[in-house]
Amino acid sequence: MRATMRIVLCCLAVAVNAVNGIAEEATDSAATQTNSYTFSVHTSLPPYRFQLVRGTNVSDVVGIEVFRGTETKPLQVLTNEFTPMPWEKEVLFVVDANFDGYLDLATVYSAGATGNMSYYVWLYDPRTGTFCYNAELAELCRPKFEARDQRIYTFCKGGAAGMIYDSEVYAWEGSRLKLVYKETQDELRRPVRDFLERRLHVTVLKSDPAFVRTTRVLTNGVWKETKERVEEEEP
Repeated sequence: MRATMRIVLCCLAVAVNAVNGIAEEATDSAATQTNSYTFSVHTSLPPYRFQLVRGTNVSDVVGIEVFRGTETKPLQVLTNEFTPMPWEKEVLFVVDANFDGYLDLATVYSAGATGNMSYYVWLYDPRTGTFCYNAELAELCRPKFEARDQRIYTFCKGGAAGMIYDSEVYAWEGSRLKLVYKETQDELRRPVRDFLERRLHVTVLKSDPAFVRTTRVLTNGVWKETKERVEEEEP
């Protein structure tokens, strides 16, 4: 009996030490997270330093202090709150989101299991030397900024192993985004199936394996729409 008690106490001690070890490791990890980033926005400008302001929970960012050159006082504080994705090696990065030759600040603020991601983007304003949050860019899904044709491409994956999706193309018109192309693919009979399931409480076990792709293109200010049937690829 005493031997059994000694074994139990020993196991409890190991368990407590293991929990303490995990807690200490987590604390050390949080303390060593990268909180400061320095980027060159333009070759004619001094580098900018961005300091993450952590919240009560060290995983959360409640603001970003912006320093220009060797200045010790923040030029501005970006107040967007977000929780960095744990798999992202770098919380902040730069990209020329509006194709004006100046790099802009960005971070991932939302990510889903399908791989869809959304970004906070602060555009650099060369007139003031500050960064301005752009709400339109935050609404885009997985934006890809192509300087070659001055376009922003998005792709939002749905279900059916990627056969359901939305894809859009935007161009800048002044300081606003303008949609110039939209492609949507969905199940061909999805509206009928959803109606039956919601209104009549009928479970539809099998739907048409085909999909419909709707493409809308803006040409000379006029939208042109086409639809085509897309068969599901055999595994």
